[in-house]
Amino acid sequence: MLRTLFLTTLCLAFSAASFADKVVLKDGRTYEGVVLDENDASVKIKTAKATLTFQRDQVASVERAAGGALQEREKRLAALDPAKPADYLAVAEWMTGKGKEAYDLPTLRRLCAIASKLDANLSFDAQMLLGKSSEALGMRREAAMCYARAKLSKPANPEVRVRLDDLRQGLFDDARKEMEQLAAALDLVIQDRFEEALPKLQKAGALAKSEDAQRLMGMSVEELTRDIAKRVKCRTCEGAGEASCPACGGKALQTCSVCDGTGAKKGFSAGKEESGISNSVCRTCFGIGDLLCVKCKAERDIEIDYGYSVKRKVHATAGHEADALRAEVDLIKYVLKGSTRCVVSIHGLPPCPGGKTPCGTCQGIKYEPPRTPPPKDKIQLFMVEVVDCVKGQKAYDVVPAASTMYDPAAIADGCMLYRNGKWLK
Repeated sequence: MLRTLFLTTLCLAFSAASFADKVVLKDGRTYEGVVLDENDASVKIKTAKATLTFQRDQVASVERAAGGALQEREKRLAALDPAKPADYLAVAEWMTGKGKEAYDLPTLRRLCAIASKLDANLSFDAQMLLGKSSEALGMRREAAMCYARAKLSKPANPEVRVRLDDLRQGLFDDARKEMEQLAAALDLVIQDRFEEALPKLQKAGALAKSEDAQRLMGMSVEELTRDIAKRVKCRTCEGAGEASCPACGGKALQTCSVCDGTGAKKGFSAGKEESGISNSVCRTCFGIGDLLCVKCKAERDIEIDYGYSVKRKVHATAGHEADALRAEVDLIKYVLKGSTRCVVSIHGLPPCPGGKTPCGTCQGIKYEPPRTPPPKDKIQLFMVEVVDCVKGQKAYDVVPAASTMYDPAAIADGCMLYRNGKWLK
């Protein structure tokens, strides 16, 4: 089953990619997705991971795909209007049918939530659609919640009752295992075995029965985990809560892969048609030879030398060096903006901050033991109820009754309009 799902997803990904727009930069980098906007100043493309904007002088070419599903999805989303809630459901149905090459689960969740919120009469069909899609992906718990919301809309509907009953036993078997894990973690806390308890607690926040922690313990599992984490001195970072960035090795910089750290334009030969930095400089690192590390969000000042002791500085953040330089320099002619004074060289000064990321072992929590001990009596009370549920001595419904006809979290930001690749209010 999993193998079939994987192959299906893979095929859809290749199918979608074959109909994608393509933006090729002058430094050789290529991005595929949907071109959202193209004008004399910039090109904006939405890829599978992010929406990116490139200045026109960085772009070598833009290749538009003909009639792909991704392009069709963008058009359909951009045409949505909250005054017409049925259209949101129609796009959701299209994405799970003819437009399956452009399938996107987060977008499907949002569309179904908006349709359900704006028109309660659409709730049943929207939640059933989302439930079936989630179930097909093996997400049984999410599917069950969707069906529970659908049942709230139409309590007597036989299909939703059958689907919930089919899911309930399998979900309870999963829930029993999760509750056993949660109980084991709580027991270790009661025994003051904090170092053993911590890794188990870090996985317990989404386990079955964890939703009752606040009621019985006076704190959530996440809050308890943070409390215990402060009591355990992490061996990886010695309690500092941060470690050297794995991407840059703590240097806050990464060698430019286009020029291999030389700072020179690819294929440039000094002495042959040489006419200054505008012809020789690497278009990715701007002659510096390295780039700020994005993972550790490094920053630094960049010094621009115009010769004759004229120097200026701009402050750059990781991933935005070009924006910082563009405020000062014409990056086509490499002259000071609004003048004819040529740039002689560009230098990157030592980065600060950067080179550190939250420790992956302790999740960035410093060793700062609280003065008061954990509330063991309340933790004991919670653990006893969890164990009773495991043994069947206390009822635990793996499909809680729904309180709303849609998932409020899917539209917590209040965004219902889609413009230029983004959801807006």
